[in-house]
Amino acid sequence: AAYDRLDGGAPAAFLGFEALRSRLLARARGRVLELAVGTGLNLPLYHFTDGVEPSKRGSVDSVLGVDISQGMLAQAQTRLERDPFLAVHVSLVRADVTQLGQDSSALAASRGTFDTILDTYSLCVIDDVGAVLDGARRLIAERESSRLLLLEHVAADGSAPPARALRFYQDASAPLVRRLAKGCAWNQRLVDAVR
Repeated sequence: AAYDRLDGGAPAAFLGFEALRSRLLARARGRVLELAVGTGLNLPLYHFTDGVEPSKRGSVDSVLGVDISQGMLAQAQTRLERDPFLAVHVSLVRADVTQLGQDSSALAASRGTFDTILDTYSLCVIDDVGAVLDGARRLIAERESSRLLLLEHVAADGSAPPARALRFYQDASAPLVRRLAKGCAWNQRLVDAVR
């Protein structure tokens, strides 16, 4: 509930987070793996192929949500239990996203099977982002239509004075933000890691 108040609700809507999430999830296709699914905040935003509402029909067949926290998964499961349509399309698994696709992981048999891998606002709290991205590479299908969708806190990019000033501010305030915002490193250089 506290997570949903921090990353969802009125403050998030005011800051445009809800709209960003909705636009990102509208790009998901096929079989989706959602990394660090948390409380399932994104789940109602998916556009399934057999969506009941015409405005919510899309190209998602199914979603597998993974998270390391049993408490977060329990909240996501409660969300599914309140929405029978979602419960048919979404499965939840406890897994460490830094171990994805390794032989010992919960998803070892899923190599190359996901059309979309999605993450929203969790890589900033994971120390080994490289391991997560390596796991995503192992699990995503090798098709031109496959996609890795990320919505993350990142360092401002660019050499123009406003970008440099914002990046300086992000770097200077990062230790305080990390302590106050569930460990978020909002100045990470994620673009370089993804390339």
